[in-house]
Amino acid sequence: MTHTSGNGGAAVVNKKEELWNRRWARAKSIMDEHGVMLRSWRFGGDVVDDAVGLVEGWKREQEAKKGKGRGGESGKS
Repeated sequence: MTHTSGNGGAAVVNKKEELWNRRWARAKSIMDEHGVMLRSWRFGGDVVDDAVGLVEGWKREQEAKKGKGRGGESGKS
């Protein structure tokens, strides 16, 4: 559907934005059910801090698991 007169261009953009928001809400709902956080970024570079934080958090978790495994095997807490 296209509009050629008046403020029609804004109507098309708003419709696209509305459809995008609906798809996003549905995807977020589905991902939340599975315990997955759905995120968006305005610019590609914005994801860097989040990605680094996720990797560093994962590394800390893995190191903690290794530490527990060693402590449990040797009888230390």
